[in-house]
Amino acid sequence: MVRGHAKQAAQEAAKKKADAQKGGKSQLGEARAKGLKFTCPTCKAQSPNYKVLKEHFDNKHPKDTCPPESTFTA
Repeated sequence: MVRGHAKQAAQEAAKKKADAQKGGKSQLGEARAKGLKFTCPTCKAQSPNYKVLKEHFDNKHPKDTCPPESTFTA
């Protein structure tokens, strides 16, 4: 166990390090949002392309029919 001044210095250093890391923003979330263009109208699950959306419909919503790809393009 660290005592006295060393303990206080270690706590201050840890706080500075945590504050420095807190401010960063990840670019991964933005890339994911751009990549997921197709949204299932039934359950709102997102897919990167129409092929994956069609597979999703076949597996998760077998009674429903998958809407045509032209309805998803803006």
